Amino acid sequence: MSRHTEPRAIHPLDLPEIETHVAQYLKIGDLVRCVRVNKAWHSSFIPALWHEVILSPKPKGREHSPSLTSVQKNAYFIRLLSLDSKVKPEYLSISFPNLQLLHLTERMTLRGEALANFLTLNNTVTIFELVTHTKENWTMFSKLENVKRLDLVDLTVGGTLKADFWRFCTRIEELNLNVVDKTDLMQIPKDTATQAIADNKLIWFLRRCPNLDTAEFPAEGTENGRSTALEFVHYISLGTWPKLRGLRFGSEALKDEDTAKALKSLKQPCYNWGVAFSGFGPKGFAAFREHFAALERVSLVDCKNVTSEMIQEIMSSCHLLKTFVAYRVDARVLGNGPPWVCRQLVSLKVCIEFITTTESAPLDSKEKTRLQRKIFENLSTLRNIESISIGRTASFHEAKPFLRPTLFRGLELRLEMGLDLLKGLKSLTCFEFQESVQKMTRDEADWIVANWVSIETLQGTLNCIDVDIGTQLQNILKKHRIAVINDYI
Repeated sequence: MSRHTEPRAIHPLDLPEIETHVAQYLKIGDLVRCVRVNKAWHSSFIPALWHEVILSPKPKGREHSPSLTSVQKNAYFIRLLSLDSKVKPEYLSISFPNLQLLHLTERMTLRGEALANFLTLNNTVTIFELVTHTKENWTMFSKLENVKRLDLVDLTVGGTLKADFWRFCTRIEELNLNVVDKTDLMQIPKDTATQAIADNKLIWFLRRCPNLDTAEFPAEGTENGRSTALEFVHYISLGTWPKLRGLRFGSEALKDEDTAKALKSLKQPCYNWGVAFSGFGPKGFAAFREHFAALERVSLVDCKNVTSEMIQEIMSSCHLLKTFVAYRVDARVLGNGPPWVCRQLVSLKVCIEFITTTESAPLDSKEKTRLQRKIFENLSTLRNIESISIGRTASFHEAKPFLRPTLFRGLELRLEMGLDLLKGLKSLTCFEFQESVQKMTRDEADWIVANWVSIETLQGTLNCIDVDIGTQLQNILKKHRIAVINDYI
C-alpha cells in the first residue's frame, strides 16, 4: 500500500509577493515587528523598512537616525534619502547603489568636499529636492548627471547664479518652483538674457529648461499685465519645449481657442491635461481628440463649456486613462452612451446627475432604473479604481457654511438600482456622493461591508428620508472601521 504525503497548504502571507505588497501599507513600527518574525519575513519586509531614510538628529516619526553600521548594511534598499545639515560626516562616505531621490536641507552644501564626494558616489539620483536660502554651488550639483526632476524650495534665484545652474536646468524634465523667491529673477543681469526683465519672469526661467516633460500652473499669475498661462501657450507654439507631454493650467484667462492652440502645438502626444476654470470647449476638445490614445490624467474642473457628450466620449475613448476629474455629466448621456474603455482608471471625480431642462422629457421609474444600471455596469469594469466621487464637490458651487446643501437627483446607491454590480471593486477605498438624494437601507450597508473589502470612507448622507435609519447605518459601518462623513455635519 503506497503512502502519499498531502501537500502542505500555503498561507497567502507566506508568499513573498503578497508580503511585499502588504509591506507598502505598514508603518515603521509594524515593519520592524515583521522583519523579526522569521528569515522569510525578514527578506520580504526589509526593503520596505529601508525604502526611505532620514538622516537627521531628530528624524520625523523616529526617535533617532539609524546607526552608521545599519545604514551601511542596508544601503542597497534605500531609494529615498534626506540629509540634514547636522548629519555626521561618516554617513557621506556611503554609496547607495539604488538611490532615486535625494533631499538636501538648508545649509547642507556647507559640507563642501565631503558632500561633493557623496554626490559623485551617488549619481543614480533622478529626483533632487533642495531646501535652502542661499546661493548654492551648482558646479557641485552637476555631478548628479541623471537628475530629471528638480524641486526648489525657498531658493533665492539671483544675479549670483552663473552658467552652472542654467546648464543643470537643461537636463530637467520636471521642475517644481512652488516656493521659489521669483522676485530675484529681476536681478539677473541683461548679459545673461536680453529679455530677462521684459519677459514674464517665471516663463523666462522655464525657457531655460528645454527638456521639460510636464508644466503645471495651479493658480493664475501675471507679470507686466500678461497672463502667465497665455505667455506659456505662446512659447509652446514657438516650439520652446519639444518634449512637453503634460500641461495643467488653473487660469480663467485661457479661452477655448488658447487651449486648442496649446494642444495643436505640442510635439508629443499629451498624457496629462488639466484646464481648471478655463474656457476649454468645442475648439479645444477638437484638438484634444488627437491625444486620446496617450491620455492618462485629465482634469476639467469648473470648465463650464465642457458638455456631457464630451465627458462620455472621453470615458469611451481613452484606454490609458488613470485619473479623471470633470464638472458634471447628465446621467441620461452616460446611460445611453457606448461602453467605457478606461479600465485602468484609479480615480474618478465627476458629478453624475439627472439634469432636468425645459427640453428634457420626464423619466419614469423603469427608464431611470435602466439608465442607472447601465452606468453601474460601466463602473463595474473599473477593477483598479480606488476612489469614486459622483457628488458635488466644494468647487461645484460657492461655499455657504450656514445653509444646508441643495440635494440633487443622481445615482441611487441601492442594490435594485445596480449597486450589486460593483461587487468586483476590491481596491475601492473611498466613495463620495455628496448632496445626492440617497435612501440606503440595512441591506446596502451589509452589502458594502461584505463586498468592498478595502473601503475606508463614505462621504455623503446615507439616508436623506429617515435620519434615524441613516444614523443606524453609520453605526454599523463604523463597527467595521468604515468612516462616514455626513453632508450635514
